[in-house]
Amino acid sequence: SSIGMALLPRLGWGITKKFELIACAVDGRNLADSVGMNLEGLARFMISLGCTQALNFDGGSSKRMAVQGRIVDLSSTAIVMDPRENTPMRPLSSVFLVKPKSRS
Repeated sequence: SSIGMALLPRLGWGITKKFELIACAVDGRNLADSVGMNLEGLARFMISLGCTQALNFDGGSSKRMAVQGRIVDLSSTAIVMDPRENTPMRPLSSVFLVKPKSRS
């Protein structure tokens, strides 16, 4: 599809052969910092990180990643030409929460 070929923000999650979870947020729509990836690029990147299986989750302006409560990606609903621009963020209604396994 043309969406798969487009350079867009992407969110991928994968599993390595050692069953380690890899979460990857690819920024995009930002001409100064990151133009994004197409689906093949994301797949190749996940393989380079050691993933044997991976999923492409919702991307575009729905892609968001936070680590320990802090947003760590650049997210925008529009193409950013100037990094000093303040661009709106799309509100999100769902989340995947990853917590360390409790040890007994």
